[in-house]
Amino acid sequence: MLITILSITAEGLPGGPESLRGTVRVYRGASDDRAATKTVRAVVSDNDMGLKALPPADRDSKGDGVPFTPLWGTDVLIRDADNGTPSGLAMDVADNGDIYVGVLMKGPGYRDDTLEIWKSRDRGNTWARYDNMRVVGEIDRDGMDVAVGPGTNPWLYVVINWDDSSTTTGTGIYLRRMRVDGSTYDWVRIVDRDTVDRPRISVSNDGYIAITYVTNTGRVYRGVSTDEGLTWNVGEASTNTRWSEIYISDNGRGYHAYIRIDTTVRVVTFNAPSYLPDNVTTLELPDTARHVSVTASGGAVSSQEAVVVWANRHPYTDVWDVHYSYSTDGGTTWAAPDVFQPTNFPYPAGDYMNYPYVHRDRNANDFRFVVTFVSSWDTVFYAFSASANGWDTSITPINDHDGTTSFGAVVDYCPGTGGGCVAYREYASDNVWFDGWNLTGVQEEPSQVVHSIVVANGGIKTSSNVRVYSVDGRMVASGKGFIGLKRGVYLVRSAHGTVKVILR
Repeated sequence: MLITILSITAEGLPGGPESLRGTVRVYRGASDDRAATKTVRAVVSDNDMGLKALPPADRDSKGDGVPFTPLWGTDVLIRDADNGTPSGLAMDVADNGDIYVGVLMKGPGYRDDTLEIWKSRDRGNTWARYDNMRVVGEIDRDGMDVAVGPGTNPWLYVVINWDDSSTTTGTGIYLRRMRVDGSTYDWVRIVDRDTVDRPRISVSNDGYIAITYVTNTGRVYRGVSTDEGLTWNVGEASTNTRWSEIYISDNGRGYHAYIRIDTTVRVVTFNAPSYLPDNVTTLELPDTARHVSVTASGGAVSSQEAVVVWANRHPYTDVWDVHYSYSTDGGTTWAAPDVFQPTNFPYPAGDYMNYPYVHRDRNANDFRFVVTFVSSWDTVFYAFSASANGWDTSITPINDHDGTTSFGAVVDYCPGTGGGCVAYREYASDNVWFDGWNLTGVQEEPSQVVHSIVVANGGIKTSSNVRVYSVDGRMVASGKGFIGLKRGVYLVRSAHGTVKVILR
């Protein structure tokens, strides 16, 4: 069945009356990823669930004694206005290095939600709200994504799950596109009903856009636009789906990952302008999965490297960790699912990993990963790798403030910071923070003043009783006066609060 949505004029769209444009062709069951699926079964690893220790803080590849800790700067506040509750984050970086962060704020009442776009033009040191793309109305929780196209005056894309039947245009998934200089803008309705969730988009170097979303009946869709979001071909991919992510590489090779029936991860490749499947692989898991994410390298299709990660539940301990698979031939074949090495350290009782997210920026070579470790202090961990399977020695905590457990942090490559950059929400707060590799070029300072703690050679000095924790939640020291510590990252708690201390 083919459904076509033609161009119409609309009043009352979010952001004011504008022209609703575009043609969207939706094909029911056309792609059918269920056909000719290859199956790869998970490895039962002896090194799963923390039998491999966290890399020591003074370990590095050079062997010259430099601490294994990136020079992440003091976290920069993106936004702190009290106008709702943050319920989603997205980030993308333009080719010129400008950083865009989308924050979905859920308001207290009907039509009180706000999608804010924040922009930094100076490496993330200062932020200003980009009100040209501000959307106010009824937006489903986690119902948005943000992407920046290629070029010197690129399109900024926002996709939202609009849930306001009182408007003349009705509910559904809408794409708003605007040139970053504000000169041109459009609304395109991609889905014309409120039965969908979690829209996600990705943009290639050629300006092709890939989209995925899941319906409330578990049907997952995938689509491609070849004219910068104005028209779309979208097809139903599968059923019994709960989580879906998509990535389109530099040259239009697409990767679509979604979780089916809780215990399988399906990875589909396609070649834009077509959204139809090229290769379909089902990763069979012994445990429950959620929070899937996928990304890939550039280059020739036959040699592209790709990574898919997901949260993996161990039923006997009820602990979630991170597992992954990878491909080195453009998604034609995938390695057996196994534990994701950077996060495979001992988990204290009650702690777990949530919201793993992996990404490669089209202007960078490395893969980057971020995840939230839920514990007494919710830690945002960052890792990177030059290859799809080279993650073993890469892990570091980056958040100065307690992270949220309601949704995940996001990661990208920011040229101005010399490497990775992360945005995250502070726990039980409207604050959204930014941090980047070598953001300030100096040693990170505590995020709050704790008068009784001084970093000294070989440890810390304190005039009051403190407890010192490693980043995986283990208490390693307590007391007052001089406390000797190895080089590394610690959380120090006192009556004045908790700070992160880096000993170099």
